[in-house]
Amino acid sequence: MEFEISYAIDLPQPISSMNAQLLSWEHGVVSFTENEIWFPTETSWKVIPFNSIENVGIDVSPALINDICKESGYFDELILNYRKSSLFGSSYIKHSMVFAGTSSDLEMIKEHLTEKIGLRVSTIFEGLKEEEIKLLSLLATETKDINLYLPLISEDRSVLQRAFETLKKGDL
Repeated sequence: MEFEISYAIDLPQPISSMNAQLLSWEHGVVSFTENEIWFPTETSWKVIPFNSIENVGIDVSPALINDICKESGYFDELILNYRKSSLFGSSYIKHSMVFAGTSSDLEMIKEHLTEKIGLRVSTIFEGLKEEEIKLLSLLATETKDINLYLPLISEDRSVLQRAFETLKKGDL
């Protein structure tokens, strides 16, 4: 799958504090394979494997989105975070990449990436409060003692009770 888009890659984290005018924008045909993203360079290709991608569709400030749109010439953007090997040692450093293009192209890219790397969000869990998600995680461990849940979720038993009720209503 190939798309002609504008992009900025190898951006140091966090993207939210960066100025889009400082990004090194490229424009070209980017290839998305079964396992990698291929960016053209002057002499070869820069390859980012899907297993290094951590997040797809990062939320950033409206001001940064406006800057990205102004600098790239497109009205839509898609931001990803990924790990890149450190030059020192065996650790990784988080980086970001920004795609700018048509909304239909970016939606296809997002769907492809979320399908291939397994970051598709289940709509079952959308809208749950933090304490409900924590409770659901604890319930998955099959811990039966309610007193173990209280210090981890809330000291207020009524908050815990409401979370239980919400999860029961959702058949979770």
